[in-house]
Formats: sequence, structure tokens, C-alpha cells
Amino acid sequence: MDLLEKFQSKSLVVNRKLTNIDVITITSTETDAFLNYLQIKEGAIVFSKNTEVKKKLEETNEEILDLAVAELRSVYHSTNPEVYTNIPLSLKSDDFENVIPQIGDKKKLVDLSLKNALYLKREKEIEKEARKSRKNEVLAILQQNLRLVQLPRIIECFDNSNFQGTNPVASMVRFVDGKPDKKGYRHFNIKTVTGPD
Repeated sequence: MDLLEKFQSKSLVVNRKLTNIDVITITSTETDAFLNYLQIKEGAIVFSKNTEVKKKLEETNEEILDLAVAELRSVYHSTNPEVYTNIPLSLKSDDFENVIPQIGDKKKLVDLSLKNALYLKREKEIEKEARKSRKNEVLAILQQNLRLVQLPRIIECFDNSNFQGTNPVASMVRFVDGKPDKKGYRHFNIKTVTGPD
């Protein structure tokens, strides 16, 4: 019994009276939204999930949260009667009541969930910066090897071809900041040059 009491006290987050609750919070940047979902039973977190959502049409946090609540509750089969969020839901449902806690243990749960979402946001920003610095390293090495004055931000490569000395054609591929820019690719039918020259 002693061991069980110790285990339960370690897993207890807040008040044991808080049970059958979903906590969903959101934070975002211009292009991405970061959500955290917690399921609470008897004051303990029994399930936690972080999710990143790419914004496609400049959706607001409220719109994304409305969709996320419905989706997360469906996917994880939640029937909890209360959903705590950091911003109000415009979605009204008979299945649950939306609560935005202001003080006390309920507020602590929302703060914990928001802290998890902010942690995911910071991790993704660090990852993005690391990718950007690696890209700049590659361009700096290329600049040094080719002895260029400036960093080669735009690179265009041409290839000329013909069919046994006739029908000359050319193509161009384009790279911007080290990544292929497929919209910048071009194909040319050469009409002013005859022969393989």
C-alpha cells in the first residue's frame, strides 16, 4: 500500500478532485500552429500529445483550435464532459463544456499544457535555424571553392543539346539558396543557330 501511495503522489499533478477533463492549448507563428492535448483523470495526466499544424489560408488560432478539439477528441476517443482551453471555442457542443480557467488548479493545468505547446514551438524554431545555418555553410563552402566575391544565392545551370547536329535545344535549371526552384526551370528551342555549334 505504501508503494502505491508513493506512486500515486508522484503521478498526481493537481487536485485529485479534477477528473475526466481534456486540456487543449494553442500557440502559433505566421505559418504554423502548435497544440498540446492532455487527458486528466483524478488529478493525473493519463495522456499527452503535442501536434504541429501548418497554416494554409491564414487561419486564426480560434479556427484551428475548433477543428483540433473535434479531431483530437475523436481520434483519442475522449468522452470527457469538460474541455479546458487557453482561448474560447466558437464551436458549441452538447458533448462537452468549454472552460477557460482564470485561477487555481484548473489554471495550472492550462498553463502546463501551454508550456508544452511553447516548448514544441521553440524546438521547431531551433530546428529551422539549424537547417538554415547548414544551408548557409554549404553556400559558403561553394563560394570559397569557386573563389566567388558574393555568396551564390541564385545558381542557374544551362545544358545545350542537339539531335545528330540538328534540332538544337537548351534547358536551364535554377537553385535559390541551395534549393531547387522548379518554377524557374526553362526549356528553349534554339532557332538562330544551325548545326552542333
